[in-house]
Amino acid sequence: MTDFETEGVSDDMLMALADGELEQAQAEALRARIESDPSLAARYAVFTDTAAALRAAFAQPEIPAHLVDAVERAGESTPSGDAVVVPFRRRTFAWPAALAASLAIGLGLGWVLNGSAPHPLPGLQDAAQAVSALPTGGARQVAGLGNLRVLGSFETGRGLCRLIALQPDSGNPSRIVACRADGGWDIALSVSDGAGGDYAPASSTGTEMLDLFLDSIGAGPALAPEAEAEHLN
Repeated sequence: MTDFETEGVSDDMLMALADGELEQAQAEALRARIESDPSLAARYAVFTDTAAALRAAFAQPEIPAHLVDAVERAGESTPSGDAVVVPFRRRTFAWPAALAASLAIGLGLGWVLNGSAPHPLPGLQDAAQAVSALPTGGARQVAGLGNLRVLGSFETGRGLCRLIALQPDSGNPSRIVACRADGGWDIALSVSDGAGGDYAPASSTGTEMLDLFLDSIGAGPALAPEAEAEHLN
């Protein structure tokens, strides 16, 4: 029996398995342990549920080709001397810096990206406060708001920020990034899933949007449970 099979299984290992980041041999060995250990399976379920929720939360409609063309044409006339191109992850191209900056500014102000509402949904600060003591994976039904689920916590240049999924009692589901401020929480990003879009979902687009925003506020990796608990206490 290998060291990997006998050593304790950390939350980091379970998170890496859920995200598909383990080598094949390690992944197979860990899955075998999970299948034979109910308590380990319960721990792993938290990470698989969270990973699935993240993928669903940031499945955004593909950007229309005519908008991409317009942005690329605008970038051709931008002087390259002082330009800073911010590449999206897992993409083979980089959008012009002006667009990346606009996205970062818009997200930082809490714009709704894909919903029909021109402003963030009401009650989002209350939503963040309602789950402020819950760990990643925790959920709560709040009267007047809906079902809230914490998807992750991050150390950032703005302090502690949390990714929260909101399924309202009525209307479209939303995802928010809330950052802790004096006496409460500020909403840094609001994404409404929307409905009736004309474009097929492309999960990589939403993930890259999230990556860009988190990078723009200096976010580190998602906090492990122990570190998260210290921040929340």
